[in-house]
Amino acid sequence: MRLLVLLPHRMMVRNWITSGAVDLLVQRGHIVTVCLKARDWRDLPQSLRSRLSFLPLDSLGGSRFRGRVRAALRLSSMVAREEGSTTYTHKLGQSRPLAGRLQIRAWRAYRRRVPGGPDGGLMEERLRGLEGRFRPRRTVVETIRDLRPDVLLWATLIHQDNEELEVVKACQIEGIKIVAAPASFDVLSSKGGFLIRPHNIWVWGEVSKQDALKLHGFEESQIHIIGPVHWESYEAFLGKGSQDQ
Repeated sequence: MRLLVLLPHRMMVRNWITSGAVDLLVQRGHIVTVCLKARDWRDLPQSLRSRLSFLPLDSLGGSRFRGRVRAALRLSSMVAREEGSTTYTHKLGQSRPLAGRLQIRAWRAYRRRVPGGPDGGLMEERLRGLEGRFRPRRTVVETIRDLRPDVLLWATLIHQDNEELEVVKACQIEGIKIVAAPASFDVLSSKGGFLIRPHNIWVWGEVSKQDALKLHGFEESQIHIIGPVHWESYEAFLGKGSQDQ
């Protein structure tokens, strides 16, 4: 099977490459391409790089305008869920630049007209509609088409950055199965909602499964408990550097 593993943040590189999880996929006979920032790829030992194909994430982002809109939508998703969670109230109350504070005020006014809720409600549904107006750049779609992966394994903080969403959306357009793997046990209750819905989701445990059901509307058949990553491998990786894990 051809697997494209999207690792948009250094945390995901730690969780999926340093831990040995991606290497395990290779050992099981899958053809694995990792999509991550060039600086993160350079930081990997040569022994790991030699077993993987590399797709640079740096060149796959949308326009600067699109990035700003997506950042606003990420913030608005948290506003949509704020009334059902003290976590979001705390996050939104943190010190922000004036532009961010004005955005929050505007989204809260919008929520009074279009209700949100613990699962984002109608407000978040409309936000997904706004994201749906963006088509991924043609070059990104062509890159994914050339790779022809069977599955996108999306290690995510839900909707973290512009490049990440371009890759996910290109896979969506190409009919590639998308499996989301939240980066930690509490991502589903602290990062807003998915503006692009994956087909399946991998979670750490039963609490995360309930969050996926109640806060994100996934069905039982779409949720798979895989447990946390193998933390004990990090010490070996840091100690031995270029040696195989």
